[in-house]
Amino acid sequence: SLNLADAVFPGHKQNLELKSVLQQASDKQQQVGQLLEKARLALKKNRLTTPSNDNAYYYFKRVTELEPSNNSALKGINQVENKLLSLAKSSIKSKKWNQATAHLNQVDSINPNSEQARALRKQVEQQTSQLSRLNKLLSTAESQYSNKQYTSPENDSAYGTYLQILAIDPGNKKAKTGISNIKKYYKQRFDKHIAASQVTRAQRDLDIMQRIAGGEWLTKRMQQILADKKRELQKPKKTEIELISDLVGDFKTNMEKRNTTAIKKISKFEPGRQRFVEQLMAQYKYMKVTISDFKYIAKNHQATADVELSGLVDKNGKHVTPGAWSKFPIKIAKNSSQQFK
Repeated sequence: SLNLADAVFPGHKQNLELKSVLQQASDKQQQVGQLLEKARLALKKNRLTTPSNDNAYYYFKRVTELEPSNNSALKGINQVENKLLSLAKSSIKSKKWNQATAHLNQVDSINPNSEQARALRKQVEQQTSQLSRLNKLLSTAESQYSNKQYTSPENDSAYGTYLQILAIDPGNKKAKTGISNIKKYYKQRFDKHIAASQVTRAQRDLDIMQRIAGGEWLTKRMQQILADKKRELQKPKKTEIELISDLVGDFKTNMEKRNTTAIKKISKFEPGRQRFVEQLMAQYKYMKVTISDFKYIAKNHQATADVELSGLVDKNGKHVTPGAWSKFPIKIAKNSSQQFK
């Protein structure tokens, strides 16, 4: 043994050299053990490649510099790489592209030939390129919408751009909302044109809706509304005196039925008259209404008539003889909306 050789040949040169070699080997093993311990601790705490000179990869790499074939160090470096790949995949799933790229850069610094890293980087590049294109299209659509280029020109409309966005990202909420707002715009414009009996313009609105939402319930409903309006306009219009006569008839019917809501709807009251009607309906459960002396004044587009209430029965079932208040005139004329009241 070395101790025996020292006893027999103290201070012998070969003994000193061997002793030095053994001491160096012992020191190296101790250093490797310390580095592996630090590496495992860093790995456990997810200090994979940072901070500098105090991370798992740094310590495992130091071990391979001392012992290139150290199995524990080589396995450790592989663990670091796999953890970084896992983090990159997680970042991609969360659409955190910059974070994913940073993890992949760390993998490249460990293993420049990683096929997994190369495939993931290609995926990130495709997604970021797609995102850039989506943002550009959304900006274009927003500008087109602001300029009221809803569906035209054909190659420069918000609707067309939203379709391009949905072809790339079928669930894009901004594009879906944009298309929904365009449909609402044409529906509101259609309703306005229908109300004004402008069927030609309403037809244009419907044509656009059939192009962008042909099979939808809303478009089918608009089609029915337009057809009804066209039939209505084809009917012979009532003369003014017929309209006024119908209104007077409705007044008589609703008074006798004590339909306060309907009376209010067709009437424009003079001061105090509405209260009079409300009290009349509340106090009497039956009355007969007679209309007389109806006069139509064509040049003024109005008419007058006298009203007489009779056969009054109060809420207790008692017959009541009406006073002078039971006779009053009514006037039929157009209001500010050009409706007869």
